[in-house]
Amino acid sequence: MVMVTECSFPYVKGGVGGVIDQMLKGLPDTKFGLIHLAWDESATRARKYDIPGNVRWVKNIYLDPRNQPSGSRPRFLPRRIFAPTKSSCSEAGIMTILEAMDAASRGDYSGVRNIYRDYLNPRTRAHDLRQILRSREGMLAFENRYRNLGMSLTRTFWLYDNFISLLMLLATDIYPDGQVYHAQTQLYAGLVAAIAAAQNGRPMVLTEHGLNIRDSIAFMDNTDLPPVEKDTWRTWFRSVGRLVYEEASYATYQFERNVQEAETAGLDRSKVRMISNGINLADFARARQRNATKSLPTNHEWTIAYAGRIVEPKGILDLIDAIEILRTKTSIRFKVDMIGPSDGSEAFLRKCEQITKKRGLAGIIKFTGPRALSEAMAEVDILVLPTHTDALPIVLLEAMASSVPVVATDVGAIMEVIADPVPEPAVPGNHVGPAGIVIPAKRPALIASAIKALMTDMPLYNACRHNGPARIEINHRADKIMAQYHELYQFATRHQKTGYCGNEATRLAKNTNIGAMVAAETRNTRLNDSNVISM
Repeated sequence: MVMVTECSFPYVKGGVGGVIDQMLKGLPDTKFGLIHLAWDESATRARKYDIPGNVRWVKNIYLDPRNQPSGSRPRFLPRRIFAPTKSSCSEAGIMTILEAMDAASRGDYSGVRNIYRDYLNPRTRAHDLRQILRSREGMLAFENRYRNLGMSLTRTFWLYDNFISLLMLLATDIYPDGQVYHAQTQLYAGLVAAIAAAQNGRPMVLTEHGLNIRDSIAFMDNTDLPPVEKDTWRTWFRSVGRLVYEEASYATYQFERNVQEAETAGLDRSKVRMISNGINLADFARARQRNATKSLPTNHEWTIAYAGRIVEPKGILDLIDAIEILRTKTSIRFKVDMIGPSDGSEAFLRKCEQITKKRGLAGIIKFTGPRALSEAMAEVDILVLPTHTDALPIVLLEAMASSVPVVATDVGAIMEVIADPVPEPAVPGNHVGPAGIVIPAKRPALIASAIKALMTDMPLYNACRHNGPARIEINHRADKIMAQYHELYQFATRHQKTGYCGNEATRLAKNTNIGAMVAAETRNTRLNDSNVISM
């Protein structure tokens, strides 16, 4: 199996990285390769996770053009394979390329698949796409087609060259073979998985923890680019996203709302498999035993904690506001531990520390840095996650497994995980109640009120700390989740269709002499790339 991810495991702690770490360790009998996308080499200098023994190799792909080798040749390929490559193309051929790109923006990818075969796939291509588009004929055709966009030819060309450069980078490499390519995010990781699956005639599985298309478009909306450039980038994100959806054999989600939104972006509902995140209850046995039985006398000093990256989208400023409000609403003693790394957001961490000091909260709120949560949860009374955007945060499952009641915002799957009734399999008609309180995002006063409710209503508090492990046992046990993924991998392999990802037109490298030659010459050497680390 080949796992494909972006800015995550093994170089970024938490989030999707934690999920991948759990999957690799939870499927010890499955052999994995890992393709990791990052902007540049600085992002991959230090590993934040140990690599399990079942991971045989790691291949890093860098999107920064300055990190690319000289020339455009994929380093997996023998030099002589490029002898027949041509850069000339008729005007009609160039217009076919441009029309195929435009058709892809409307959801028709048949022309793009032909472009991949003839101009990008290193096993089958007969022309070099970039040289063609930069030829005199290519520039004239480009100018003629896009003269009415409202930008200069130079600006239009370099805007589109961004997209061509990414395609050239990702589509002109030969990827190591694997039974299934599993993309852990949409867009570029998904695109790499789709390309690798197409090259090797394998199925592709997509897992969306969040919705990258939506988030990427939202990011672009907040830039100061001219409207026409924003529209072009939005079209690019939507086009890549729809292509990934189309090429995926299956797509997994943790909650229904993401599925519905993905459908509006082009996902075929029949490909969906609901697989939640999971956790190993045994890892939190010590914390659970302590928290399930501890007494909370009236003079108890409560320990409130946040656990996660110290970054603005996690709602850290909302929590600081809520603690300032809470201090005025109750005489109960409490302290707040902010547990987690800044992960490149050191300026934001300093800002938070300055705010707490300015408001006189420095004696209450402490930024402790990263800690092992299996140990830290034994000291926590209430976990607060005021995030603005998330899918299914693992930290909530860790708190529930530790019998720690939670206060969290209603984003992603949080309402389903924390508060929606969960049927008890052993007792028909019975349901497990909430493990905490869910409130709307960006509402500090409601965060304060929810924390106070848990500190002052002991029947509520006791019910929440009892319900957490029960909800994990039913819906989020790691062994059950890993069994679902293992079954999906086996199902995808057994029911692989005759064409790549179900599209016969994309079976591009089969029955071609050049494809057979590459396969023979790289069978034993395909990992001899400076960005591939054999494990």
